[in-house]
Amino acid sequence: MLPYFGGGLKIAPEADWSKNKLVITTVEPINRWLLLGLLSTLFFAEHTRFKSVHTYHASAVSLEGETLLTYQVDGSTGRAKRIEIGREIHFTTFLR
Repeated sequence: MLPYFGGGLKIAPEADWSKNKLVITTVEPINRWLLLGLLSTLFFAEHTRFKSVHTYHASAVSLEGETLLTYQVDGSTGRAKRIEIGREIHFTTFLR
């Protein structure tokens, strides 16, 4: 819900804490040279111009994987099979 990540990288430049919407930024698989170019544009929020970068707006998101998904929320990381994100965040882990 905040535009910054890692001390100033504008990973989701359209994010606004005062709005009740999530801004989700995704990147399609890309080669390492394109990745280097993309990383160099993060400080200026220009990465959203790449065709492989997509921005979505939603009030809630639910993700479910066949294997454990890695997630990052506010600097904390973890793994879960199902992730629900809205005004509250819920993780469900299924161990095999």
